[in-house]
Amino acid sequence: MSCIVYLYLPTSIQWTPSAGLNTAPRLGDQDQTVQTHGSREDIKKREIVREEDFDEHVRINPNPFSDPRNRTIRVVSIIAKPFLQFKESGYGRGRARLTGNDQFEGFCVDMLEEIGRLLGIRYEIHLVGDNSYGEKKSISPPETVQVMSLNPITGQPRIEHRTRRHQIWNGMIGEVVNGTADMAVAPVTINHARARVVDFSEPFLTFGISLIIKKPGKKKPGIFSFLHPLAYSVWLAILAACLVVSCGLWVIAKLSPLEWRYQTDPNTDRVRYHPVFTYFNSLWFSFAAFVQQVSKDILPLLVHFSVFI
Repeated sequence: MSCIVYLYLPTSIQWTPSAGLNTAPRLGDQDQTVQTHGSREDIKKREIVREEDFDEHVRINPNPFSDPRNRTIRVVSIIAKPFLQFKESGYGRGRARLTGNDQFEGFCVDMLEEIGRLLGIRYEIHLVGDNSYGEKKSISPPETVQVMSLNPITGQPRIEHRTRRHQIWNGMIGEVVNGTADMAVAPVTINHARARVVDFSEPFLTFGISLIIKKPGKKKPGIFSFLHPLAYSVWLAILAACLVVSCGLWVIAKLSPLEWRYQTDPNTDRVRYHPVFTYFNSLWFSFAAFVQQVSKDILPLLVHFSVFI
């Protein structure tokens, strides 16, 4: 897990590598006064964190160790065969009870032994108290934190007051977040919520999880298979729109003299007038316009038809 150095802000700050800045400010004097709000007593009690190390969801361990070889690494794990399990010590048959790291075996133990051999570090394995991998339980009340950064133009240090609410976790994630353990070695699932409060290593083992569903059988198309792309409510709306448009076209053609045609009777030589757009012709024209297959035999002369459609 990433660690951060917390400082207390005195009246003036002496900029050293442990002050949490990558580069020292451009100052002639080695002491730099930082302007902030609040009394000196309140300022001394508040913690200062770097801007790049500030996280609004978790408080990172304020006591980092630079060289892990100078201390014993506290490793938390959980019983999960074959990753970690108890050895069959044969206690009571002339053998002593196993304690410490000797009482465990499994893939995680083998990996820790190899890491300890390569890096020359000491570690101590202990089991998680609540036998849980870790889940978020609640959120603590908000607190104000002083975040220190450098002005990119002037290079002067500045302090901002930001709000932080800690996430309270249980299980192995909670022990790492609270500082009870330095690291957790176990078959832990990586998800977004956990990745926001702890740092995960590269996965050393991946499980392939697949979903099994029944293979759909082949179904012969029916008479109304063309209705499947759209819902029935959509088809009903289209039908209603065609009926309404047809009624409108029929009324417009009825009132306009330009949509009437005359026909001479060859027997009596009488001229008879009749509307071209009857209701059925109007219905056919609106449906043809919907499918973009308008017949050239029936075309309106009025512009009102195009506007209405």
